[in-house]
Amino acid sequence: MSRIVLTDHAIERYMKRYKPSMTKDEAKGLLESRLDGAAPLKRKTLNGEAMWRITAPDVVLVTKRDGSEDVCVTILGLDAVELREEPSGLPYDEEDDEIRESIERMMARDREFEAAGDRLPAINRTKLK
Repeated sequence: MSRIVLTDHAIERYMKRYKPSMTKDEAKGLLESRLDGAAPLKRKTLNGEAMWRITAPDVVLVTKRDGSEDVCVTILGLDAVELREEPSGLPYDEEDDEIRESIERMMARDREFEAAGDRLPAINRTKLK
């Protein structure tokens, strides 16, 4: 028996973000079939929640401990987990795709400038418009 329990919210997040064509039962079945192979990540979210990686689909389960169970409260893509781990301390609202896209564009621009040997001036990334 798996040590991770999926919430309806986590299944709905997966469907919205990655598989909108799936029914809830299909998404639940796919995710549950991968739970036994879930690998714990050493790092935690900014809020201290545990993260588990599963493959096929390649996503990260964010869990909170409830007694003897890890309850999956949301499901994120690997790119979102990388953003959560940025040392900038930038708050990440998982419901707001606009903020995530802005951050991704800024980070891509930073990488382009660094690759060209240029440095961007310091940016206050906690205040995105």
